[in-house]
Amino acid sequence: ETVLDRPGVTVWSVTFSPHGHILASGLADGRLKLWDADTGRLLATLRQGREWVFCLAFSPDGFNRASGSGGAVRLRSASTGRLEKTLEGNGSGIYSVAFSRDGLLLASAGYDGAVRIWEVQNGQLLAVLEGHGHWARSVAFSPDDGTLASGSWDGTILLWDMSPYATPAPADAPEAGEEEPAASILEPAAPNPFNITTRIAYRIATPGPVRLEVVNALGQSLHTLVNEVQAPGSYQVYWNARNQRGSPVAAGVYFTRLSHSGGVQVRRLLYLR
Repeated sequence: ETVLDRPGVTVWSVTFSPHGHILASGLADGRLKLWDADTGRLLATLRQGREWVFCLAFSPDGFNRASGSGGAVRLRSASTGRLEKTLEGNGSGIYSVAFSRDGLLLASAGYDGAVRIWEVQNGQLLAVLEGHGHWARSVAFSPDDGTLASGSWDGTILLWDMSPYATPAPADAPEAGEEEPAASILEPAAPNPFNITTRIAYRIATPGPVRLEVVNALGQSLHTLVNEVQAPGSYQVYWNARNQRGSPVAAGVYFTRLSHSGGVQVRRLLYLR
């Protein structure tokens, strides 16, 4: 076993990022800690306030992190820790937060028994769902985002219809997987600059061998992220600023390099520590 933190302050919540490289922990003294899940190294300590950090959740794409404490939900950039929005809640404890699978909605459950639905992009409160008499303790979206389940201190579980809050797809939008990419493209990494982890997305138009690497300014390969034959489609991987051996790289300028049957594409990447 690996011990990340020593006894002293109660850890109220822990959660992994979707790509598994980061572990976040919420403490009773209002601090939020970020750990490198691969090495156990402490990456950052953020001050939430004086309230207990009851709950934590990463958005499905790993870009946002929500934390709930004394009456408010805070949305932060998962890569930089910067506070993006404060969603004012019930004035008391927020015990659970959950992102919808598409990442567009955030649900919170709190001491006053209400479940709140927020729009992530602009922080707008869409609904206050009242059904629990006291202490709503947990919330979770179904895989299709059509239903929200909430549980309370007294053992009650309620199911809520989320269809009124769904964001409809444009009428002319193709179904997922319906069309193959017209060209192979390496997308810009996001976030960029970054200081913990970044997402690298790309599209392949022609089946064949694909190699995705992170290289230094001299063009030397530091980490091969993908090296396999791939079918046409859209792909994404994460890089946590480590070389092929798992050692952290120095802060500076790097490049993502995508090699495929149609050629080679390169994008600039800035890593900050």
